[in-house]
Amino acid sequence: MKKIDLVLKEYAGKLPFDSLKYLFDRFEERVGPDLSEAIDFISKNPEIDKFLAAAKNYEEFWGVVDSVSYYVEREFTRRTPDLVSHA
Repeated sequence: MKKIDLVLKEYAGKLPFDSLKYLFDRFEERVGPDLSEAIDFISKNPEIDKFLAAAKNYEEFWGVVDSVSYYVEREFTRRTPDLVSHA
């Protein structure tokens, strides 16, 4: 199994812009169903789903989710430097 950081960086880097923006917005707002929608979206990727399923407890599960959020934010910031003021 690949290291999680490499998988997540590749995942975020390969996302089409619309999908990247969708996830960025969900992770940034975290209101109502935003997190469940984001988790549903990312779990459709087999590699990420394996990491989520392998979590031994809620802390590991949310650690994976937070890591995805981190790489999505980094990639969104890289692609849209004029739109995002925090990097």
